[in-house]
Amino acid sequence: MIDIQPAIALMERDEANLRATAMDGECRAEIYRFASRSVTAGRNAKVSDADVARWGEQGHAFARRPTGGGILRHDGDISFGFTFPIRENEGDPSCGPHLRRVSAAIAAALLRQGIETHPASAGSAAAPSHCFQRAVGCELMRNGRKLLGLAARRIRGAVLVQGSLTVARDETWDRAIIGVGPEIDLEGTGFQEDLFEGALLELLRETKPVFV
Repeated sequence: MIDIQPAIALMERDEANLRATAMDGECRAEIYRFASRSVTAGRNAKVSDADVARWGEQGHAFARRPTGGGILRHDGDISFGFTFPIRENEGDPSCGPHLRRVSAAIAAALLRQGIETHPASAGSAAAPSHCFQRAVGCELMRNGRKLLGLAARRIRGAVLVQGSLTVARDETWDRAIIGVGPEIDLEGTGFQEDLFEGALLELLRETKPVFV
């Protein structure tokens, strides 16, 4: 069952999982929703105290993500944090293979429900200041619009991949709170949350390193 917790608790857990994976070499998977309307921002995204105060006045909690990426409003999305060990002798010790692995697993899990997506591009580009301004790298598109946002962080011995899949959206709130939001969602597709969660975890377990 998809977990539901406050924003700060979820971000702290993903950070703790990253450090635990660096210590013991075990993959970890968390799939969750935010307990209330929230805004998160990548660890280096520019957010002022005035922004946080204004969001709070408008009923939105705020938390820093331990990964990168821009500012994102959470309300109707499914989010996640997956951790992977990195070994010194790996051919490519960057975040790239793990971002692609997660992106491919999510695309395959959606396709099982007849929902087709495609990666934004094969290359890389700087992340925008707000997550849904544009798609980069292996973030997923549907009908030419960004559906899945991804961000990652590498420390010695491990990588954390976080992301947000837009199941539903509220353009009015997005504009009022951060000025921009998703242009597409999964409403009307017949998307089933429980089937997606099971398929995603199954697909991740089929590849190495193995999830426990």
